[in-house]
Amino acid sequence: MSRGERERLVALARKSGMSDVDILKAVLANVPSGNQRRKEAVLWGSILGLTQNESLRIACDANLIPSTHPPQKAKSEKLLGKDRGSVDE
Repeated sequence: MSRGERERLVALARKSGMSDVDILKAVLANVPSGNQRRKEAVLWGSILGLTQNESLRIACDANLIPSTHPPQKAKSEKLLGKDRGSVDE
């Protein structure tokens, strides 16, 4: 698919009220590989007017691509485990 065709598809999708997240979801729906999904997210993100970081962040937040970093505990969960007087068993 050429860049012009992709731009026309994005214009039609935006006209119909789709958000950037919805467009990326539709585009990445049938892409099986994680690495290929990243490449497609960046490619379509550039057509949407997003930077590489923005498009990858949107795709990751929407669970369209796996995160490169393991999930971390929330700050409150970390603080709960650090009791000054407690001893781990």
